[in-house]
Amino acid sequence: MRNEPKTYEQTWKILNADKFLIFKLTGRTVIDKSTAVLYAPFYDINQDRWSSEIAELTNVNQDIFPGEIVDSSVVVGEVSLNASRDTGLFAGTKIIAGGPDAIVSSFSAGMVNEGESAFMYGTTGCWFLVNDKPIIEPQGRLVFAPHVVPRKYLLCGIMISTGALVRWFVDNFVETSRMDNKSNILEKLDREAGSINPVSDGLIVLPFFMGERTPIWDVNAKGVIFGLTLKHSRKHVYRSILEAPGYGLRNHIEIARSMGCEAKTIFAVDGGAKSRTWRQIITDITGIPQIYSKRHLGAPFGDAFLAGIGVRIFKSYECIKNFLGETEITSPNLSNYDLYGKYYRLYLELYEKTRETMHAISGNK
Repeated sequence: MRNEPKTYEQTWKILNADKFLIFKLTGRTVIDKSTAVLYAPFYDINQDRWSSEIAELTNVNQDIFPGEIVDSSVVVGEVSLNASRDTGLFAGTKIIAGGPDAIVSSFSAGMVNEGESAFMYGTTGCWFLVNDKPIIEPQGRLVFAPHVVPRKYLLCGIMISTGALVRWFVDNFVETSRMDNKSNILEKLDREAGSINPVSDGLIVLPFFMGERTPIWDVNAKGVIFGLTLKHSRKHVYRSILEAPGYGLRNHIEIARSMGCEAKTIFAVDGGAKSRTWRQIITDITGIPQIYSKRHLGAPFGDAFLAGIGVRIFKSYECIKNFLGETEITSPNLSNYDLYGKYYRLYLELYEKTRETMHAISGNK
């Protein structure tokens, strides 16, 4: 509206990518509740509607938003004859609303009931905790969203650099050849990290290599590798990179706990969760058991199950747990948990004591 007024004047509806596809397939403009939150600040979570008050305040045409707000598993239409000719999909195929990839991915691992949470070991580290009631963190340190499971709600943490740090380390500090397989490289690094003591013999990494979102919301935060001495090796630095998201996750968990929301379990999801070493590190830092399924297929599987709910193949959302297959449980080492607790507090102090310097480097002080 400000920067491209002509485009705004010509705009009929604003849809995110998957809802644009739904429109092309069915002719309907819809949004699921979990995605509607991303239209902040125009979605009124309490009233489950677009906020006419915010629209009026910002002088935005409320009609520009999707016409219907629905649950993720609701059938919102069918493939039209025109869409069938264009795509090859059968006309009349039912289409559900779907949901955001990160939330659906966590749901696919079995995250359904209050107290269940999931941590995504992806490029970004996302953490979701299920609650039966909508609870909003008053300082904005955690994000709130409706779950794709109706009448369930999520507290969410979003850490920008998790798997991205692993990729950065491999790209810059690991010699590879054309014959090297990515999995073999990561397995070797895992073995090296596993040979190093917890807390990496005194190293702490602040993983703010691209700034940080929750809980500090600091675009000018910088990455820090603190405590380096001549005795430290590549192995130490890599292990400390694996430990960094654990400290960040523990911070999120403790904020949720201060609100009366307790994480009982953590479902480990996405590519990085394949690493037993990384799962053990995160478990030891947080003190919360993790559940990992080798059969976890991520967001596409979660969406397929939601479709099954929509067409009544499945009777309940809880049934998704039947598809997890054999799971691996990672339990915390209590001695390591106590040790990590000391370094977790140093992790928090380190950011507070370097924040002004970080901002000065960014030229924003």
